[in-house]
Amino acid sequence: MQMDKLRFDNSSDIWFVEGHRTLEARKRFNEAFGSDELSYLLFTSETTPFTPENFRLIGELARAFEESVPYVKRVIWLGNAERISGRGNEVHIEAFFSPPPATAAEIERKLNEALAEPSFAGDLISPDKTALPMIIEFDNYPPKEEDLSPQQTVVDAIDAVLARPRFAPLKPYVSGAPHFNIDYSLLVKRDMSKLSGLVVVVQMILLFFFARDLRGVVVPLAITITAVCWTLGTIGLLGITLNLLSTALPTILICVCIGDAMHGIAAFYREMRQGVSRTEALGRAFAEVGMALLLTSFTTAIGFLAYLSCDVVPYREMGVYVAIGVVYAVVLTFVLTPVFYSFGNEEPVRKKEVKTEALFSRWLQFCHRQVVLRPKTIVFCFSAVMLINS
Repeated sequence: MQMDKLRFDNSSDIWFVEGHRTLEARKRFNEAFGSDELSYLLFTSETTPFTPENFRLIGELARAFEESVPYVKRVIWLGNAERISGRGNEVHIEAFFSPPPATAAEIERKLNEALAEPSFAGDLISPDKTALPMIIEFDNYPPKEEDLSPQQTVVDAIDAVLARPRFAPLKPYVSGAPHFNIDYSLLVKRDMSKLSGLVVVVQMILLFFFARDLRGVVVPLAITITAVCWTLGTIGLLGITLNLLSTALPTILICVCIGDAMHGIAAFYREMRQGVSRTEALGRAFAEVGMALLLTSFTTAIGFLAYLSCDVVPYREMGVYVAIGVVYAVVLTFVLTPVFYSFGNEEPVRKKEVKTEALFSRWLQFCHRQVVLRPKTIVFCFSAVMLINS
């Protein structure tokens, strides 16, 4: 239920260091001139013929944007542009299209006049007279407490106006910062969903390869996916926002947290091969690896919480999110693994050691011997690598 409250912050400000002079300069600019974001609509003679009726519709569309789209400062296009001219010692400002064109010939004449205006040509009309842009300017967006995603608000309002049956004959191309950022965010979230699904499939294959047991596949994945859902629910409950970096959260948690359950399950099977009951095997297994799981999860969480020292907000938030997920994963491991393995056949699982598993075991034993027999050398090499990469 709390996952429904998740909010996405796709503003560019979050990627700057808090208090950076760039943000201060932008704030002063916005206070003086309004928002620096613009939305663009491009009408082409191919998709929207430049007829008197379509010109009237485009004018109505501009007024509809000003009335219905939040935070709009003004809407500019050739049909409501003003021409500035000098006559003697006077400056005259007049509407370029006054009155609106009634015939195709008038439109053609006005388009030719527009090309002769330096302030129009290239901005409000293309050099070949086949494209007319419409520019939507915005006032400053409100604080995030009032509207977390003003870009989404603007995009929804613009799309709603364009979807009105009255404007169906108009076929503009829509662009600008609000639409670009929202569409980019949707693409990233869609691709990350696919990547998360692919990660789950790969994990299933690896789990089946090592566990050779359906329960050994289902239980670790169920624990990890539950931890991911709980983490997202906690984010929604606390009112914290997600951002583009947060879309990698499910993938990170799946990779980081799935090992907790696997360690407990491996220890359980090792005890079962000694001929003890399931209850006793579970007790011995978690007595053996329980403290190690707690310590590794604790150090992993602390490591990600180190991101709190970063000045960039998305990295700080990601550290908190992953730390929460790691804690949930280890708690679920201690609670759910004994439950799922407390029933079933008492006969211990006997699996043949294939060549690849034997090679993997020998490699782990080699690493263990090196760490135990040469601790100073390991510490020295690790420190040297850290210094070189720092």
